[in-house]
Amino acid sequence: MQDKPLAEFQPVIRPLARNADLMGQYTAWEKHRTEFNAKIYRGDPEATKEAWQRFYFRGEFPDAVAEPPKDHVNKRRLKAPKFGG
Repeated sequence: MQDKPLAEFQPVIRPLARNADLMGQYTAWEKHRTEFNAKIYRGDPEATKEAWQRFYFRGEFPDAVAEPPKDHVNKRRLKAPKFGG
């Protein structure tokens, strides 16, 4: 999906628990992120080398599976979300 049309969307906030698959993905991500942060806090040299968050902000892939997109944007300006049921 092209990123420019995203500014036209109206986000809606819904409880994460309403989507079991997404909740499971988030729970797995949160577990790995918490473990990573604990390793960083302890000064684990492997975790410091990994610094996986940098890939996300640069629009890169951690395993160099493809070239990063040339038009990567790491800060989007979208409409404020509204609350929905």
